[in-house]
Amino acid sequence: MSISRLYKNHPLRLASRKLAEVCKDRPDLLALGSRALRNIADFSAADTADITLLTRAETVLHWVAVLARPHASDKDRRQARLDVQALDAELTEESEAQESESGQ
Repeated sequence: MSISRLYKNHPLRLASRKLAEVCKDRPDLLALGSRALRNIADFSAADTADITLLTRAETVLHWVAVLARPHASDKDRRQARLDVQALDAELTEESEAQESESGQ
């Protein structure tokens, strides 16, 4: 799903704008963060609440912001990685549940 097609105040579209600010001068992180936001859009259930989408987007933004900071502590990097891994597991579970429901 293209995030630019979402309504202008959609949490993922707002996060995409914020991502551009966080990743200035780092096109590699911008691409990584954009892909992660698209994954949230693609793998979240259609009826996912905006607050859930916002929380997921904030996790991605925090992760990218930590990656963008050259002097981020190991503890911050580890926590950001764990948060993104937890988000990945959540999205995978949600996507698999959707697939099993549509297959019934």
